[in-house]
Amino acid sequence: MKRAMPIVWVCPRCDRPFGRANRPHTCLAGMPIEAWLDERTDAQRRAAGAVLRVVRRYRGVVVEAVSVGVLVKRERTIIELRPKQRWLDVSFITTRSIASERIVRTFVLARGTCYVVHVRDASDVDAELRGWLASSLRGG
Repeated sequence: MKRAMPIVWVCPRCDRPFGRANRPHTCLAGMPIEAWLDERTDAQRRAAGAVLRVVRRYRGVVVEAVSVGVLVKRERTIIELRPKQRWLDVSFITTRSIASERIVRTFVLARGTCYVVHVRDASDVDAELRGWLASSLRGG
């Protein structure tokens, strides 16, 4: 059973929920995901749509579109979509060890490793990447 995101703190100025109190952020209201997608290229929209189809299979996940990208949260942000000139940077946190030429950056965190993949179109969101995202969404 998937658990809902525990809201530990809600910013009193912008009403955004966070998994930890007093998180640094910019107090700008999120936007509808459709508005964020409208600002992307066709290929980026298709790529984001493919990632979001994976995300929407899981209960208790919050999807928040903000100016810098799309944040997918459970207790904390676990997946991000960040638009670049020619692709989306899709980052995800998992405790799995991943060795792949597709990984363009990694960051070791206390709760796992953050991996970044360049996604140019929906075809880049293949079974391998969907598996990595699913592992991140399951907390593994």
